[in-house]
Amino acid sequence: MAQQSRDPIDRLQRGLIIALIAIIAILAVVLGIRMFTGGTELQTLGAIQTGPATDGGSRGNIDALLAQARTAMAQSRMVSPPNNNAYQYYLAVLEQDPGNVSAREALNDLYGIAVSSADQAVAAGDFDDASRLADLLAVSNPNSFTVVNLRQRIDRAREAAAAAEAAAQQRQQAQAAAAAAGTATPDEPEPAPAPAPAAEPASDLASLTSPAAPATTTSAPAAPTPSPATTPRTTTTTTASAAPPAAAPAVREARILARVDPEYPREAMRGRQQGWVEVEFTIGVDGSVSEAQVVASRPARIFDRAATRAIQQWRFEPRYENGQPVVSRLRQRFDFRLD
Repeated sequence: MAQQSRDPIDRLQRGLIIALIAIIAILAVVLGIRMFTGGTELQTLGAIQTGPATDGGSRGNIDALLAQARTAMAQSRMVSPPNNNAYQYYLAVLEQDPGNVSAREALNDLYGIAVSSADQAVAAGDFDDASRLADLLAVSNPNSFTVVNLRQRIDRAREAAAAAEAAAQQRQQAQAAAAAAGTATPDEPEPAPAPAPAAEPASDLASLTSPAAPATTTSAPAAPTPSPATTPRTTTTTTASAAPPAAAPAVREARILARVDPEYPREAMRGRQQGWVEVEFTIGVDGSVSEAQVVASRPARIFDRAATRAIQQWRFEPRYENGQPVVSRLRQRFDFRLD
């Protein structure tokens, strides 16, 4: 009897073992099939997942470029020397990571410095370096009116320098010919050298004319309601050219018709922060403002939005040339102070 009762149990155990072995065998077969047929798909997925780190440069390479850019900034290598300056390092970052916020914000801060350096190079007669800087600006702002004006100034200054050099050579040849002929000719006074291009603030910018006074600075209280202890104040200041030549009668600069003072940011007011912003903008033939862009600010990005919002509400009488309204580009400075 005992033997007969054990037989069904043994048969059940053997059946369970056989079933378990069969299940394991089936799973092994299925896994093998998936590995052979799905291997390519798995490999492609892995490539897609790792794509951002390898396509266009590794994350480590971008970090290295950002570190080099910060070092260049600390050493005042903002836009020079060529191929070893912060501007080009940040451009290299954007080539690999077009959406990199740090690089874009840094280039926005460096934009005004690059334009000013290009103007200084033009004034010094270093047209090759000025052209190099114009090319860098065109990479970061390909459709900028500033770059177009800068290149026009470089071309005009280059032509003026070439004409002056040619005139000097002609005078030397005339003097040499007179000396060879044995005729004493009185020394002719050398004509005044061609005037160097006027130092222009950042992009062929004309001085804004304040309706309150002929000077180039105006001030007005800020819009926010002042606290009892301190009164926030914003001051708008135009950037004037250094003694530019008098404009021809056929040219009349743009004039302000309506202005709006920027509001003092509440966060900056609570933190008792002060600073300034320089905004570059375009005046259309209808006197409206467009393409407002911050070219410099301290501290960075704290007052930028308030300044650009204010300047977009300004209205002008446009610049006139030969009786026709034309597009012009100007720069305005806003000072934010707590008095």
